[in-house]
Amino acid sequence: MPKIFALLLIGLSCCATASWGYFQDAGFGVRPAGMGEAFVSVADDANCVLYNPAGYARIRDFELTGMYADLHSNINALLYTGNTDRLAYQFLSLAIPFSPATGTFGVAWNHFDSVFYKENTFSLSYGREVLPLGGLDVGCNLKVLQWLVTPNAYSSNPLTYPYADLQKTGFTADVGVLSIPLEGFTLGGSVENLIPANLGLAGEHRVPLVMRAGVSFRHHWEKHPVDSLLAQVEWSDRDGEANVKLGLESWFFANALAVRAGVNYDATTAGLGFRYQPPDSRVSLQLDYAFTYPFQVFDSLGSHRMGLTLRWKTGGKWAETLETDQIEFYYQRALETFYLGELRSSLGWWEKILALEPDNEVAQTQAEELQQRLRTPSAARTLPKVLAVPGRTASLRVVSRLAPAGQALNVRLTGVTSLAPPAKAQPEYADDLGSQMALAAKYERQGDNRQAQEALEIALALAPNQPEAVAALRQLRAKMRAPIEQAFRRGMKAFKDKDYLPALWQFQLVLKISPEHALAGFYLKKTRDILAGRIEKNYQEGEALLRRGQYQQAAEYFKLVMEFAPTYRNAAGLLQKALLKSRLLTRTGAGYASALKAFTQTQLDKALAILSPFVKQGVGDSRFRQLFSRAIRQKSLSLKFYHQGVAHYQVRRLNDSIASFRRSLDLDRGSRAKKLLVEAYLNLGVLAYRRDDFKTAQSYWEQILTVQPDHAMGLKNLRRTKHKIEFLKKNLGDR
Repeated sequence: MPKIFALLLIGLSCCATASWGYFQDAGFGVRPAGMGEAFVSVADDANCVLYNPAGYARIRDFELTGMYADLHSNINALLYTGNTDRLAYQFLSLAIPFSPATGTFGVAWNHFDSVFYKENTFSLSYGREVLPLGGLDVGCNLKVLQWLVTPNAYSSNPLTYPYADLQKTGFTADVGVLSIPLEGFTLGGSVENLIPANLGLAGEHRVPLVMRAGVSFRHHWEKHPVDSLLAQVEWSDRDGEANVKLGLESWFFANALAVRAGVNYDATTAGLGFRYQPPDSRVSLQLDYAFTYPFQVFDSLGSHRMGLTLRWKTGGKWAETLETDQIEFYYQRALETFYLGELRSSLGWWEKILALEPDNEVAQTQAEELQQRLRTPSAARTLPKVLAVPGRTASLRVVSRLAPAGQALNVRLTGVTSLAPPAKAQPEYADDLGSQMALAAKYERQGDNRQAQEALEIALALAPNQPEAVAALRQLRAKMRAPIEQAFRRGMKAFKDKDYLPALWQFQLVLKISPEHALAGFYLKKTRDILAGRIEKNYQEGEALLRRGQYQQAAEYFKLVMEFAPTYRNAAGLLQKALLKSRLLTRTGAGYASALKAFTQTQLDKALAILSPFVKQGVGDSRFRQLFSRAIRQKSLSLKFYHQGVAHYQVRRLNDSIASFRRSLDLDRGSRAKKLLVEAYLNLGVLAYRRDDFKTAQSYWEQILTVQPDHAMGLKNLRRTKHKIEFLKKNLGDR
């Protein structure tokens, strides 16, 4: 009688004892198998179905993945028929994403195949984001488990197969969670087979509970040979048997090639992945291979898995969802580059948002402000509004302005700021009256009245009291007097308004046209002295901040001083000292603690203002970059809700707009939503008051005061409504 190797049937026979031989952890999915089957905290593609269904919440594209696995090559079971049996797995999984608010659905099929015995698992899955910014994702599977024995001479013989059942079906469910507690780190956990399904062959045997928990760390690099690195560790327990799994994955060549490796108690694994997306195509393909070498199966050449993943984007609601995600990404990049001082790059990201959503009010406002700043060369040097120290904003504003285009500032060693007049050619000279008069006429036609005046003065020097020259000079001076007086008046107005740089330019313009203008000369000197005092004031402010330990703010003041007077006193040395102290402060963690406090209080502008210099200069540890990224993401989400609220407000969906504005303010205390939120409450209060629903109107006025306690209209309407309610109670009673 030939030797019979029916491995799976032997396993099934063992099910009559205490052990559980089927529906094992099969290592479904080529990518997870290549990473040692450590996937519960990664779960970011359609392979998540049998590891952690919460991963569906993170899938943003349609995704179809399939696998074929050849198990334990070189071990071919010899059957009673004399043929050999091959053990294999097939796996198909489809992820269907809706909007983040709706979640993602999935279906999957897993199939174990041999000549005698087969297993099928059908799954219907769902995952959704519960807390934003990766705070919490949840998911669940509903599963149908089925095994069947193929009817043949062996299974139909009661001597060789003494069981009545040739197939059995059961139902169970899985749940999973994912969370990002820190930038780059993900925690994951799942519990499988929560509903005990009886699938025993010879008696009652229920599918065992499987628990998984793990943590992963992911890091991305820009302009680096390695695109990303993913490391994960996972603990699992199945029917009292624990396992620890470790896995690594790294992508190269612009995410075109992946290398994977892993190990667990049962096997060591390795894998490769290749990804291709044609230019301007919505479809991408990924080919994966995984090799598993078991520790406890001898004479095996390992198990081989091949898989193909197809991802694609379509129009309609799906495209809107993906477009929304893309806009969120653009929000983050626009804010990040803005706070790092890369204004042109930030403007480019806002313009990309407008290309997708031309009516996006947030992007329109930000783009207009940036364009205005970029038109003035001082934009790159102007401190962010949130960095301006109370009480010093005026001096900062004066010193940070620059001259209009074409006028360069020249700083003398005395500290007096002045405009260097552009060099000009001397007027042409001729030794006869006629030629000089012709030159004067030529200059006047060209609009160069100053040179025309000099030519006429030369003509009068050649021929004193010549009537034509005297008349022409008198007429020219009358013509020049109007712009001189106009420029002088503008200069005096700016001087009285303490707007000294425009005053300086106007007085210099007067003296350029009319050097003998005594008042312009007097006020020009006075203006120069005041500006020199402003530079000294900023220098002293920097010194005071340096003494108080506010090193980063002190450095900003010294930078302003040096931009206008590079050799002014010892500003350069103090700037270096402030920067060194700032780096020291970073290492001690005081700056981080201040930024973290502001972030916790949702004062995002303040937090980003503290963090951006450290991030921009590459000072401090990775905590600064991580907190900066979290603040950027939270601010972008706040802007997203603000934009949604504006859209609702414009179509008079006031309750929806209030909900969006509230979420925006909850994420960022400095959100622009406050003003429109108050207006929405005001409108609803007015509508309720007109319906004689005074209680409801009162609640809306009170909501206004929770947002803006000093709102005059809200206070007035609240008093009016309370008086109305008291009057009605007095006259009508409780009715």
